[in-house]
Amino acid sequence: MKPHIPSWRRPAGGGQPNGNGRGPWGMLFLALPVLLGGWLAGLLIWFPASALETRLEQVANTQLHGQGHLDLEGLSPRLPLALGVRAGTLSLVQPNMTITAQDIGAAPFWHSLLGGNPGLRFSARLLGGEAQGSARRDGELVLNLRDLHLVFPLLENSQLAVEGTLTRGSFAGRWPPRDGSDNRLLLSLTGVRLTGLSAFGSNSDHLELGTLELVGVGQGKAFKIERLEARDGHLVGTGGGSLLLADQLPASRMNLTLNLKTTGEMDGQLRELLSVLVPPAPDGSLTLRLSGTLARPRLN
Repeated sequence: MKPHIPSWRRPAGGGQPNGNGRGPWGMLFLALPVLLGGWLAGLLIWFPASALETRLEQVANTQLHGQGHLDLEGLSPRLPLALGVRAGTLSLVQPNMTITAQDIGAAPFWHSLLGGNPGLRFSARLLGGEAQGSARRDGELVLNLRDLHLVFPLLENSQLAVEGTLTRGSFAGRWPPRDGSDNRLLLSLTGVRLTGLSAFGSNSDHLELGTLELVGVGQGKAFKIERLEARDGHLVGTGGGSLLLADQLPASRMNLTLNLKTTGEMDGQLRELLSVLVPPAPDGSLTLRLSGTLARPRLN
């Protein structure tokens, strides 16, 4: 009697789409979003926000070398694969001022993580405007600023201050600057005014400076001011010079020459006071020479 050999039969479905038109691969692709969603939910729930926030503050404050202090608030993960901070406060020693930023975001350049020079892109809202850019481990920095409302004290222990709106600012290079590094700086400010003049006996407390534009190029720590222009204010003119950056920015040394002319809108008493400080040339122009450090400028 011959042994009975069972015949082979195709399994039900045969690896073909089922009645719903979904094969094994289709089911797998449907499951992937669910698995990924579960992983992301776990990341959001168990994300070590407090520990990472403390670590970032420690690293930043170490880099400030005692010239300021950074406090972060509300660090959390963002999708896709980024970090966000609700608010951050930077308190500077010199000049004595506090800068607060909101809605800070950062995300890595993922392809750079496989190399030796990882980087990230960042953005924030601060001083009524926006900042965005990118940075890498080797110090390469690209920074773009827009519509920042600025108020800076001009002299230590003085009421003199400069205020205005930085409508456009950009920096491209390495920070802190290194020997041989190429850097470029562009600043464009509008509505600039010098305030606190009433303390010097002026009838007007402020001097309208209008629009200021500055273009500088640097080689290492040495910056050359290629163009400095003032227009649409009570003083108009041009200037140039150099800036030698120090490790502590307020100690940076400058040597600037400004060639200015007053306009008819300037307060008469203030014009007389300015002519005493800087005797005008026969054509009425004024030549100002600024030297010293950023923290303690001197008018020559």
